[in-house]
Amino acid sequence: MEKLGLALGGGGIKGVAYIGAFKALRELNVNVEYLSGTSSGSIFATLFALDYTDDEMLKKVKDNYKYLIAIDKKKIVLGLYSFIRTRTVNIKGIMNDKSVSQLIRSIGEQKKVSNMNQIKIPYAVCTVDTISTKECIFLSKEIKNKQKDIDYLYDVDIERAIRSSMAFPGIFSSVNYDKYNFIDGGTKDNLPVQVLMDMGATKTLALNFKLDEYTPTDDVLAVLLRTCDIFSQKDVLRAQEKADYFIEISAPGSSLLSLNDFDKLVDIGYNAIMDNKDKILSLL
Repeated sequence: MEKLGLALGGGGIKGVAYIGAFKALRELNVNVEYLSGTSSGSIFATLFALDYTDDEMLKKVKDNYKYLIAIDKKKIVLGLYSFIRTRTVNIKGIMNDKSVSQLIRSIGEQKKVSNMNQIKIPYAVCTVDTISTKECIFLSKEIKNKQKDIDYLYDVDIERAIRSSMAFPGIFSSVNYDKYNFIDGGTKDNLPVQVLMDMGATKTLALNFKLDEYTPTDDVLAVLLRTCDIFSQKDVLRAQEKADYFIEISAPGSSLLSLNDFDKLVDIGYNAIMDNKDKILSLL
């Protein structure tokens, strides 16, 4: 009997499409036994790991979306004041970290779960340490096979793990923990397939978003996010090759940081799975 692992890549607000993917997988009675996520993929993977229904997931996103994308004007004002006064720039991140932390905390509290080790499914959340430059992985269960160039962390609260994986440089502040300083996992491992295999998955399904759907813009945030896509592209391609099957979800016209039609994205994710259902079912 095959043991399926599901990897979710980063993609900002496009990750809403994963809700539709989960819905389709459930309808097909696909049993996901191992789970991994990076960046925004980690927050949707957490919702799945905690047995949120599709409707509950979508409600969480809709209720918190406007707070998540709000630019923290106070940080910018203080940063400009510091520059005028000292000629040094000190802006940790332009988005509101507290809103993200509050959302993640509420996700766990609703299911009475606060620590990674309370999650029943073997689950991995990827991040990167700026000090050692190593990939670090938060885990819910002891891993079977360890890679020598990766640090594995256990018994960590969910809020810290997800915030670390989503700490995109310049947008959210980095996260300090023990000897580490974490930034977005997508800077090194934006499609965490290998860790699924190391945890014990015998078959792997990888979901991420098409990288060639980009319209040039002067928007500094969009360019910054695109830069991360470019840096991580080789690693993503290698991860796709490792996966037994991968699906690139096409979500044209949707920005990584803004979107008006959530239901459309859910449909996109649902259709991406259903269009490939025969291949997916053949893995089992």
